[in-house]
Amino acid sequence: MKNHSTILVTGFGPFLHHTTNPSNLAVAHLTSTLTAPAGARLVTLPKLEVAYAAVRDALPLAWAEHRPAFTLHVGVGLAGKFRLERFARNTGYWSHDVRGEYVGPTVASMPALMRPANRAAAKLMPELNQKARAVAEDDALDVYETKLDLPRMVAALSSVTGKEVEVSEDAGQYLCDFTYTSSMYLSGKHDGGDHDGHKCQGRALFLHVPPVGEPYTQDEINDFVVKAVEY
Repeated sequence: MKNHSTILVTGFGPFLHHTTNPSNLAVAHLTSTLTAPAGARLVTLPKLEVAYAAVRDALPLAWAEHRPAFTLHVGVGLAGKFRLERFARNTGYWSHDVRGEYVGPTVASMPALMRPANRAAAKLMPELNQKARAVAEDDALDVYETKLDLPRMVAALSSVTGKEVEVSEDAGQYLCDFTYTSSMYLSGKHDGGDHDGHKCQGRALFLHVPPVGEPYTQDEINDFVVKAVEY
């Protein structure tokens, strides 16, 4: 966290079997643990609802009010490692959120029996990748890439925390990916960023933390998120 800057950090509320989301607790923990340097400001949204409409409402308001220099989104992912997501993708969404809503009209308009049963099936459906863009603005890209040097960040966080960290290139095409894509789009919009047709160097990063106990405790997850913000 640099001086004279604002960093926005978000977590998520419960979904599926994650009745208590470790990302929610980790981001909430930041405000009582991390002291921002003089001239810097930490803004947190610890408990975004795992719903497309909720993210669509919350993120533009946060960007308009705080104009963050960087945004770190935290969500729960697969067991084993902390994962830094390189890409945010704007297509291929097929799952409904906790409200039962879909991100675009393509899947929602399909008869239930014709909807894809899983991500592999969704990838075989061109209409999901060509028409159902999650961020529906005309100037939004299909793929964004964070501006951070992720291999360097992996090395630094592995060294300082002693935890397993890796770069991931698949943020999941669900609410995590949708939030990441939305933030990348807003970064470019507020920054006057150059949408070059394929990817934009965005001022955002998505961090997937493992579920509690797989293998890390909530305290270890909390500490890792602190180190990621301090990086």
